[in-house]
Amino acid sequence: MIESQSQCERRVRWVIPNPNPRSASLRYRCLYPMEELKKAGRSIGFWKEGESIDAGLTLVFEAWSVFPTVNPLSTAEALVIFAEQAVLKGARVVVDNCDNQFACSTEIDGWSSGLEFLRRLAGIAQVMVCCSNALGEEMRRQFGENLKIQVIDDGLESSLLLESDSFWKRVLSPTRKLAWLWALHLLIWLGFNRVGKRTPLVWFGSHGNPFANGGMLDLKGKAEVLIELNSRYPISLTIISNNRKKFDSNFQGWPFPIHYIEWNRVTFHSILRWHQIALIPSVDNEFTRCKSSNRLTLAAFHGLAVVADPMPAYLPYNSVIANGDWLTNLERLIICPGEREKLVAKARDFVCQRNAKELIASQWDGVFFSKK
Repeated sequence: MIESQSQCERRVRWVIPNPNPRSASLRYRCLYPMEELKKAGRSIGFWKEGESIDAGLTLVFEAWSVFPTVNPLSTAEALVIFAEQAVLKGARVVVDNCDNQFACSTEIDGWSSGLEFLRRLAGIAQVMVCCSNALGEEMRRQFGENLKIQVIDDGLESSLLLESDSFWKRVLSPTRKLAWLWALHLLIWLGFNRVGKRTPLVWFGSHGNPFANGGMLDLKGKAEVLIELNSRYPISLTIISNNRKKFDSNFQGWPFPIHYIEWNRVTFHSILRWHQIALIPSVDNEFTRCKSSNRLTLAAFHGLAVVADPMPAYLPYNSVIANGDWLTNLERLIICPGEREKLVAKARDFVCQRNAKELIASQWDGVFFSKK
């Protein structure tokens, strides 16, 4: 006999075979809410083999965990079977999704299986949490009106230090020393460019993915704008990403200084703050339209003005960023530093209210511990 939820301790467990803190989605949509909810005294953590399964348990599955870019087919299938068996024992299943997997534009082995596994998870889920309204609408279109959707945006990332980052690890790690050495090299490069009165612009993010257009190459679509801007007001551009080869193949010969630096969680936020304007171009497609606001909010929180292409998730921030009309907006932000500083302060205040970790965690709390 299945016990009622009121008879069991209410607790939440994320089911993630190999948690990797380098994954932004894991940090934003698992580690940060988990940290805040632990502070509030909630029983929450990662699933461990052998734990009891009853009506007090809520299991959280990442949608990406059943796709071949994250886990082998056998692991993905085992996750789905585990979820189905847990439901039979009275547990609740929540699926968290931060991307539109149905927008895959290339043939990838096992992708159709991933979509089928996601359908099975959606079929037993009490709720699917989505990172944006656009993604929620797409998931409802794919899985039917009966699927309950809860939209929860990403919280702010103020620090990339993790529980495993001991003092001695921070001090002695040769990898971290090398990362700071490269960062120092960039700082010197930026200093020389500042002497030349160049405004430091930055683009940051993953170089791209194998299943949908988007990433570093979105910048190439803004080449003419940036070249014309540089002819009026000198600029420099830093690209923070994870594919040096793609950078070398696509960003040589531009008529202004461009510097590439590998993304590193130890130095990333400091490097970001050394710039004045963040560029967030986006090619409009079914994948990008469903993205969250986290790149915009991250840049705004760390004190950068933002120039972006319109996206559904950016609509609430339109009053605190420069949206579209790139040449006019960039020119205005460069020649009017006082106006830029006011916009930056306004944007930071706005995202600190709308995307505070505590606020986002309270929304997750409502999904997990609501009495409804």
